[in-house]
Amino acid sequence: MRCKVQQAETGSMSEVGRRIGVSPPTIRKMVNLGVFPVVMLGTRRRIPWAAVEEYLQSAKPVEATTGD
Repeated sequence: MRCKVQQAETGSMSEVGRRIGVSPPTIRKMVNLGVFPVVMLGTRRRIPWAAVEEYLQSAKPVEATTGD
């Protein structure tokens, strides 16, 4: 049985790149490396927003260091 994915549940690679602050070539590399799962809608590759949220939650904030 095929699972129907609504377009609103997914974002294009450029939308996801803007959301996480990376360039289009970088988001394509991340998809090719398997950082994000891809859902095919017709001929378009879409990234589920749930995967983007999970990625953002797992990202560790960079702590500022002082040169003491």
